[in-house]
Amino acid sequence: MGIEFLPNQTLINKLNNAFEILKNKLIQSRVEIEPSPHIFLNKALDENLLKILWDDLPNDIKFGLVEEGGNILRNYAIQSYVWNAYDAFIRYILICLFPKFREWLEIKNNQLLSHNMSCSWIRQYASFICFNDPKKGVPPHTDGESSVLNIITVLGYPDGLMAPVTNFFSKEKSSGIYFPTTQYPPSRGSIFVWLNLNNAYHGVIEKIYPKRLTHIASLESYERNND
Repeated sequence: MGIEFLPNQTLINKLNNAFEILKNKLIQSRVEIEPSPHIFLNKALDENLLKILWDDLPNDIKFGLVEEGGNILRNYAIQSYVWNAYDAFIRYILICLFPKFREWLEIKNNQLLSHNMSCSWIRQYASFICFNDPKKGVPPHTDGESSVLNIITVLGYPDGLMAPVTNFFSKEKSSGIYFPTTQYPPSRGSIFVWLNLNNAYHGVIEKIYPKRLTHIASLESYERNND
């Protein structure tokens, strides 16, 4: 790792300050209703936090070849203070943002709210760091039924350039072809939060090259097993 596993006080202070700024940005942000409830913050992460996150990744992960279909690294694949701290912070943000989206979820399906709510580490689907396949984008799709509120951080490319971000799509009934319904520009350090409604088709229409780093986490609904 580029940064020592045991952090010094300077690093802790830098992370605390960066997280506080980012939390305030997200809490104060407005939910866009169309085409589906979401928040998009361009350049949400400041350059200091981006540098800390990138520096903490091994070079073989940052610059190694991407396998066909892209590399997905579950959160246990990168164990460091920095990434564990960012992962926990993002999960905390999901809980803070949930009240902003609750009214649309109640309209969709009250049953979801009667279940227990949990961040994704309770389930087998941990948050992950993903290096997308540089040969293509991410086809439009919706998420699994248990997924309620999702958040993706697009950290950009290893060379410091901006990378394509997630956008929404609509599906034409007659042809089955998807068309983009939002036009958010390439970014470095953007955050995209969306509610998993039936019409929340999302993906990346542009080809992704070179490797794009994203961090993804979810707030999920699940049935508690009391046995």
